[in-house]
Amino acid sequence: PTGLALDPDGGFYLLEIGAGAVYRFSANGHFIRRYGSPGDGPGELRLPVAAAAIDSLVVVSDFAHQALELFRRADGTALKRIPLPMRAEVLTAASSELLAGGLSIGSGTSYARVAIPAWTITLEGQVPASYLPAGVLMSAYRRVFPAVLGPGKLAVGYEAFDSLDVQADGSHWTRLPLLLRLRRGVVKDANKTLVGSPFDKLLIAQSSLIAVGGRRDGGIAVVHSDQRLTRPPPVVPDANGRLPVTADLYVSVIAPDRRRACVDAPVSGSGELPPQVARRGDTLFVLDQITTGATTRTVVNKFTIATDHCRWRPLAP
Repeated sequence: PTGLALDPDGGFYLLEIGAGAVYRFSANGHFIRRYGSPGDGPGELRLPVAAAAIDSLVVVSDFAHQALELFRRADGTALKRIPLPMRAEVLTAASSELLAGGLSIGSGTSYARVAIPAWTITLEGQVPASYLPAGVLMSAYRRVFPAVLGPGKLAVGYEAFDSLDVQADGSHWTRLPLLLRLRRGVVKDANKTLVGSPFDKLLIAQSSLIAVGGRRDGGIAVVHSDQRLTRPPPVVPDANGRLPVTADLYVSVIAPDRRRACVDAPVSGSGELPPQVARRGDTLFVLDQITTGATTRTVVNKFTIATDHCRWRPLAP
């Protein structure tokens, strides 16, 4: 499995690129149904990278098709394909719209609002200047994470930034730093520093932002991943096609007043997969695998994001 998404009924969806499919499970892990099959025709998936359940639909972003594939949530029927102006690797459901995170260099935008049920697309955000040379950042750290915090409130994070852009009133944007305590952070001038680096070095060069979301108290939770190798280079797939890559996860919380943060709480886990995460309220879901002998089990671990024992640090002097 290469992706995780949540269902409004408490269940979840697992994305599998190799099978060209999205699998739906109940909250206690019982299989319900499959959406999609491998291919390029209607209702078929080539590289499903993100999914979201909204109303009666399951919406899947397919990286290869550069489109949203719509399925009926109740029975898995394929309904429609919606072309996108970018390859969206992140989907966030918000009432009557979807936010699709993906860099569009041609238009200079970084995410799209997709209105439902009209399926009209409005491009927003601005591609950061450091991505424009189409160097290391565009090839290895290109994900964008738009998150709705409330009416007129939005947060946008970039995978290779140690900052978060927050909109509080529908117009004005503020850039908040993402402080460091345990994780690696971002390499300065990555397009220059990492140019020509081998694949195995790129994998473990810096922290990657992998989730952004609002908390019930009005704060913001962010999750970072520090990838690491489980065996020495060269990085080649094993017999199951899996790369020897895992990661350490860290959760940070920005307070509702945006003046302080609780930084880099480590998330425990077996660490056999590059983690895929999803969040609902103050609960973090982490997709992982556990291998015992010749048997591998796929699991979803649940963690509560709590700040009771935080040592808060100021975001600005």
